[in-house]
Amino acid sequence: MAAGEDVQLAESLWSELQESGKERIKDLCRNPLRLTLLCATWTGKKGNLPDTTAKLYEKFVDYIYKWKKKEFPVKSEKRKQLNAALGELAKVSLDGERSRFRLSHRLVCEYLGEPDEDSLLDTALKLGWLNEVGVDADEPEDPVYVFYHATFPEYFAALAVEDWDYFLPKDHCDRPVEGKRYHIFEPQWKQVILLWLGREDVGDEEKEGFIRGLIEFKDGCGEWNFEKVDRGFYEEKVDRGFYEEKAYFLAAAGINEFKACSLATDIVQQVVKCGCGEFDIQKQKWTIFPNLIQEWARKAISETIRWLAISELSAILENCLDEDIMDEAALSLGAIGQGNPDAIAGLLQIIRTTEDGLTGWLAAENLEKIGQGNPDAIAGLLQIIRTTEDDDTRMKAAESLGKIAPGNPDAIAELLQIIRTTENKYIRMKAAESLGKIAPGNPDAIAELLEVIRTTEDDDTREDAAKSMGKIAQGNPDAIITLVELMETSKNESTRSSAVYALRYIPQGNLVAIAALIRVINNTKNNEHIWRRAVFSLSTIAQGNRDAIAALIRVLENTDNDENIRGSAVEALGEIGQGNFDAIAALIRVLENTDNDENIRGSAVEALGEIGQGNSNAIMSLVKIIENKAEHENIRSHAAKDLARIDAKNYKIIPTLISLVKTFRHDFYFGRLVYALGIIGKDNRQVIKILSELITNDNFLVSRTRQFVLALALNKVDSENFQAIDVFINLINTERLTYGQAKVRGMLTTPKQSVRFVSALKHNLSDEVYQNNFKRFEASYEVLWNCAENLPYPEFYQAWHHPPTTPHPEVTEQTPHSGEPSFASPLTWESLQHLPLYCLNADLLANETREGEIALTVIELIWEITCPDEDPPEPATPAELRRHLKSLKRAPPPPPPCHPLR
Repeated sequence: MAAGEDVQLAESLWSELQESGKERIKDLCRNPLRLTLLCATWTGKKGNLPDTTAKLYEKFVDYIYKWKKKEFPVKSEKRKQLNAALGELAKVSLDGERSRFRLSHRLVCEYLGEPDEDSLLDTALKLGWLNEVGVDADEPEDPVYVFYHATFPEYFAALAVEDWDYFLPKDHCDRPVEGKRYHIFEPQWKQVILLWLGREDVGDEEKEGFIRGLIEFKDGCGEWNFEKVDRGFYEEKVDRGFYEEKAYFLAAAGINEFKACSLATDIVQQVVKCGCGEFDIQKQKWTIFPNLIQEWARKAISETIRWLAISELSAILENCLDEDIMDEAALSLGAIGQGNPDAIAGLLQIIRTTEDGLTGWLAAENLEKIGQGNPDAIAGLLQIIRTTEDDDTRMKAAESLGKIAPGNPDAIAELLQIIRTTENKYIRMKAAESLGKIAPGNPDAIAELLEVIRTTEDDDTREDAAKSMGKIAQGNPDAIITLVELMETSKNESTRSSAVYALRYIPQGNLVAIAALIRVINNTKNNEHIWRRAVFSLSTIAQGNRDAIAALIRVLENTDNDENIRGSAVEALGEIGQGNFDAIAALIRVLENTDNDENIRGSAVEALGEIGQGNSNAIMSLVKIIENKAEHENIRSHAAKDLARIDAKNYKIIPTLISLVKTFRHDFYFGRLVYALGIIGKDNRQVIKILSELITNDNFLVSRTRQFVLALALNKVDSENFQAIDVFINLINTERLTYGQAKVRGMLTTPKQSVRFVSALKHNLSDEVYQNNFKRFEASYEVLWNCAENLPYPEFYQAWHHPPTTPHPEVTEQTPHSGEPSFASPLTWESLQHLPLYCLNADLLANETREGEIALTVIELIWEITCPDEDPPEPATPAELRRHLKSLKRAPPPPPPCHPLR
């Protein structure tokens, strides 16, 4: 093919990708493999680009079969069989609990047959649909396979699903259908569902039924119709359960693959309302949704039918007078409105007219996302700069130019004009920053900025010009040399300082600039301001440079230097001395020889934590500080935290850390120690024991902060220990945990933890708590939303309606009384009489001390009574015994009849 034809094909493909409705295809083809396949299929194209992902993949698959046809011809019937078999294999792999990408030989043979000549497996290997990537760890003689690319099993799986009942049971009403999986809530199935909705061989009526099933889904976990009053101009609203929200947002993404859906407009409108809010005409109030719902809604807006979403968001910007609501609309528009004229016009209008600074900045930020290189957006910003008298608006416009107008001569000229003539130093600063971004290497901009640096009498203007100069000089060696000359020869101190400042923005590792900065450090004795600037610039561009490190070490070892200067050198070594033995040794000498300056010692400890990974001398130095009783708590706790960073398996320090945790009184220093203990003490029984004791010691827990950090640490060292979870629950129930702290997703590392949270906090999601204890509601909602992300829907439902056994007596009971937390009473005969009781003959264990043998014997005794027809498990530890006993759950009572979806 001639070069001219290639160019024409590329231009026609690019033009097609810019068309409305092709955004999804464009996003998908940011992946190199998909882009390659798209270009290959476009070469012999007939017609336009496909409008669904499924059609795009159909083209890809057809292309691969045709590409391999000469070498490996496959008849139509066998192709259908192979696709079907690959689909069934893909479905099983997506459901697998282990790696979904590495397929065992046994599993592959189950669906594709043995690797005989002309078998389906042989054909799949020849075509490249499957590839051998090694051997099975459990069966070294067997190979392991992967699909050609992770996205193809999703397509084949979508082809193998005949009915949407596979994703969402049609006989669902408001509780899980026994024995059915709810693939709609499993992240690995989302793309499969979208591909299924884009299939041409699935009828519109069937797709419509599935979308309706999603938006009408009822999870049966709570009653949701809360509106919070007395919150100023807003009412906050929650009207769907966790899984109901997730199902609705999946529907929003689904209609982008099934644009003919009759429900599309209503769905997009509802999702935009969830993301931005809606105005209640009768109450004359805006209704907004919790932050988590807004976040999910914004994601759904970016995945749904784009032109419909842009239309709804643009209408909010045109008609809404509330700044906060406009903020949300602008944020969503910035995510999806790339190049859209209506979106650009709406954001420009906000920048021109809003009186709220935050709203204007937000609109400008989102214009930067969608107006990259757009002539209308650039022209609109230039017009704002030239005509508006409001300084904040001009500043916003100048900053946005720096994001969307790379190389644009009009924008460069306007920004230079601002730097030369504008009196407002903040506008000049933004103009200089923007010029540095859009004019790298531009000779006119460089010449103009140099002139400003040399001639201006205003220090702020010179500083702004220097900063911009440093960024522009990235692509211009001559400009860097000019800055160095100014730095070394100018008689104007401010000019020299600005030149030093500018060099921090040039590329990493520039030897000319590094050498010049070292000379400044060596020769500048009486100007601390310039000296400190040189050190800072060196720390940003001289990573690992030995000459720079040596210069900083000389500064440290010159005890005549001011402590502030030596402190700056310490911090710089922490930036550029990664793994350098000389730098590490110099920092250790600082710690050994500096007794009376806590700031320098703290900086040296932190620097060792930055550059001393695995270095035995650095580790030993930190250990000495931790063990030194005469050292200040601040330095000892700092050393502990940094030791955890560079030697997370230093088990010898654990007894010292435990001792310090018991004695430190300052909460901040205490938090550092507990953090270190949580890192170094993972799975350590001694650490688990002491944290468990401290977390229930009322005399020790003098603050909420201590409870919180202990809970985090205990959860880190032993995720099976529920004391941490129970403390967390108690903090929420007693309203001592903020909404921000409730965002600690790291607490939710196992399904059992999520079940515990659901059972204990569900009572807080009531209208009474919503109206009277909103702080508790909000924190509980945050945690349970995260639980819903971690738990399969049937398990969440089980935890909500049939909670596990009563929690530990010392923590808040999971079932509330009158909406308030209370404390559980000790176990009694009355509390146990409804449970099955078994008598075990434990004489066998009278003299046994080995934990493994005890666990094995106990489980054999239990299984003889409860599961006499099954072979008992073989636990090796008490923890494994607990896990097996959890499987002996009583079956819940049969659910009442309900009305299914179909």
